[in-house]
Amino acid sequence: MFSSRIRIAAFTLPLAVSLAGHAAQVTVPAGSSVTAPSGSLSLGCADLSLQGSLSLGASTVTGAGTVSIAAGGSLDAGSSSLTVGGNWSNAGTFSAGTGTVVFADGCSSAPATINGATAFRN
Repeated sequence: MFSSRIRIAAFTLPLAVSLAGHAAQVTVPAGSSVTAPSGSLSLGCADLSLQGSLSLGASTVTGAGTVSIAAGGSLDAGSSSLTVGGNWSNAGTFSAGTGTVVFADGCSSAPATINGATAFRN
């Protein structure tokens, strides 16, 4: 695992990326806060692990593998569009806002599982 800061447009994302076993994972570490007010991000089936907070604003995020919101972590969907190709696990806080979460084939051939108390808008 390596930690890095990724600069996209005018903001810097404190992310940790793990490539162990050929499965990529994007992590927002505990204590970190990432805001993506607009634009698009393709995760290429990388898992998204939220130990800190992620606010998507009006962003479009595609190709998320498994989305995991840890206890103490949060995801604010704002008015975004988030496409998940794997599972969903929520032990933290999910705020649907007016955003859309779409579960689509592409990252896994198995049916998606949804764990944790989550109320989707759509």
